[in-house]
Amino acid sequence: MDRSGYSIGSSPSRIEDPRFLTGKAQFGDDIALPGQVFAAFLTSPVPAGRITTLDCEQARALPGVLGVFTHDDLDHLGPLPCTYADDVGLRAPDGKPMTVPLRPALVDGHVRFVGDLIAMVVAHTPQAANDALEAIVLDVADAAFVITPQDAAAEGAPLVRSDCADNTAFVLSVGDGCSVARAIADAPYVARVTVPFTRVAATPLEPRTALAAPDPETGGLTLHCGTQVPHLMRAILSKVLEIPQDTLRLITPEIGGSFGMRSNAFPEMALVLWAARHLKCAVRWTGTRSDAFLTDDMGRDVTMTGELALDTDGRFLAFRVTSVAALGAYLSTFGPLPATSNLGGLAGVYRTPLIAATVRGVWTNTPPIAPYRGAGRPEAVTCIEMAIDQAARQFGFDRVTLRRRNLIGKDEMPFATGLSYIYDSGDFSRSMDMAMTLADVDGFPARQEDATRLRGALRGIGIVNAIEAAASRADEEATINVATDGRVTLVCGSVSQGQGHETVLRQVAASVLPIDLDLIDFVAGDTGRVSYGVGSFGSRTAALAGSAVFQASQDILKQAQAIAAQMMEAAPDAVQNDGHIFRLRDTNHVRTWAQIAAAGTLTATARAATPDGPVFPNGCHVCEVEIDGETGHLRIERYSVVDDVGTILNPQIVEGQIHGGVIQGLSQVWGEMMAYDTDTGQPLTGSLMDYALMRAADVPMIATAHNPQPTLRNPLGVKGAGEAGTVGALPAMMSAVNDALATVGAKPLDMPATPYRIWQSITSSS
Repeated sequence: MDRSGYSIGSSPSRIEDPRFLTGKAQFGDDIALPGQVFAAFLTSPVPAGRITTLDCEQARALPGVLGVFTHDDLDHLGPLPCTYADDVGLRAPDGKPMTVPLRPALVDGHVRFVGDLIAMVVAHTPQAANDALEAIVLDVADAAFVITPQDAAAEGAPLVRSDCADNTAFVLSVGDGCSVARAIADAPYVARVTVPFTRVAATPLEPRTALAAPDPETGGLTLHCGTQVPHLMRAILSKVLEIPQDTLRLITPEIGGSFGMRSNAFPEMALVLWAARHLKCAVRWTGTRSDAFLTDDMGRDVTMTGELALDTDGRFLAFRVTSVAALGAYLSTFGPLPATSNLGGLAGVYRTPLIAATVRGVWTNTPPIAPYRGAGRPEAVTCIEMAIDQAARQFGFDRVTLRRRNLIGKDEMPFATGLSYIYDSGDFSRSMDMAMTLADVDGFPARQEDATRLRGALRGIGIVNAIEAAASRADEEATINVATDGRVTLVCGSVSQGQGHETVLRQVAASVLPIDLDLIDFVAGDTGRVSYGVGSFGSRTAALAGSAVFQASQDILKQAQAIAAQMMEAAPDAVQNDGHIFRLRDTNHVRTWAQIAAAGTLTATARAATPDGPVFPNGCHVCEVEIDGETGHLRIERYSVVDDVGTILNPQIVEGQIHGGVIQGLSQVWGEMMAYDTDTGQPLTGSLMDYALMRAADVPMIATAHNPQPTLRNPLGVKGAGEAGTVGALPAMMSAVNDALATVGAKPLDMPATPYRIWQSITSSS
């Protein structure tokens, strides 16, 4: 049988799509349990202050209300931890271990951002719960606040947390700072650039939900809740609830996008579990889009200043970066990770011999910062790429030539960068050549001239290289069980949020086993059925879960060959697999997959070990924009990307991941920004009416091509594709916008590149 239609490198149709397209998928708000009741939360109306009055008696007396709970009512419910801070040992400015203040599920008398949870109401209906919220009497004595990381870091700034000495939570320095300082001081050229990254909201398709229920048979609890890391959430929440892990089951429904935000533990998860245990019934909470803009963990919100030293020929000598990164009012589960864990990306794809970075993490009166698609990778790449552009503008170099002159060569692999990464494979020069051809960079001058002559428009192009570390954290496991009817059950610890895991991981199994995709059942996202799993984040699933599935499939195939050999009274190495048939070599003796499955138990578990180091997806992005010189209106005319994601398991899914990542990066430059009123601390972007996501009409056609350079750090040779598009899109679009502005002598612009900000830049230059 020809099984090439779903072998590695082919693009079978996504198995998941029919249920999504026909409305049969079950998202969080689609789940309903018998006797369920409803939770709602009172949130802080101010960014900072002390609660002086919190009177819940009238609310408790309303019809249908089962309970109104505040911090003092929550017996046996501990604070939410930051697991990442405990692991990496960050230090305060005085060198002592960083203070890690724990986050209470409901505030302990002080509110620290607009949206901080104050009280929980549980009622028989959503309306009754919301009516009770209105009946709570709340008074808060306002306190001074800080919103931006720059304000928080300023001398004499109001303290966000009284349990910390000041607003600086930690200072982290990496690299040889002294050598870098000397190299910069002695360099003939030094280009300096400051890049602020706006605070952004994750805006997944479905807002967060949580549905908890007691299990009368086991005495335990079950939580239905979208998360990227079910087993980690079970570990965290069982500790918060002070119960054994094996008494908590976590089931992840369909997740309409996550982008890092759902890798964190949220107070609502713990609170509905506590309420379900306390009230002995199912308790559900469904967040609204407005809730999300107040209470979800957010992304980016860091300002990076880079100094790139060059010699007279344009060769990079050293790169120094200083960052001020917002943490929010509390640490999320992985709070400091985006600002600290991917600093190695500052090397880009270049030979810069000396690199050093210092990061200052500060408390702000805003929701916590958490990983968001790329989690520090787009920031690092944007910083080095913007510094290269600045060097070209300032010292008269050609941007493309400057990059080519400093590219790491394929023949230099493995290459130890000037900071912390060792690149194992890649052909950066070829990707750049391919991308420039794909984008018709040679034809750009003519298009730019036509834009100016025919429309009076400004045309710009950005050409940048991107690289990221992926698949470096922890291991992953997969189990394959074969039933006597020949059907296969594939159990995996990674959880999909729309990436196509069910198709790709089935594909990996079917590339080894003699079975069709539709005979493989996929199980994930349920700690009651999946014994071990790390989860999906950091572009790790294809490399780690894929490798685990591949190894388990090979084990199953060996078992099947052994059974076939026993049935045919031969040695296992005398049996060969040919489609659905196991044939005794050089004979007509055969056994089918169905016969072998019926004859014995076939089961295998494989765990892909934690890699020795990360893998490095990379690529070259070319963005071309046109700006109306009178209105500042921006249009993305062309976008091209050549990626190296290693072995491509499913080209169609890889292309979808690249497209989605590119659009997410473009959208931040286009206009995404959580804006706050500086006088009141109130969020001004509280809905999708005023939070500027790109619309479909704004998105350009995206031309893609591939330059796969497989890695040897996993059996499949894959590098990952989930974040690659975003990593390159931010610098590519910023580069293109600033290139267009440079044609009229306007200064480089910071994101977001909104029409008003562009218009201001143009008019101020005239």
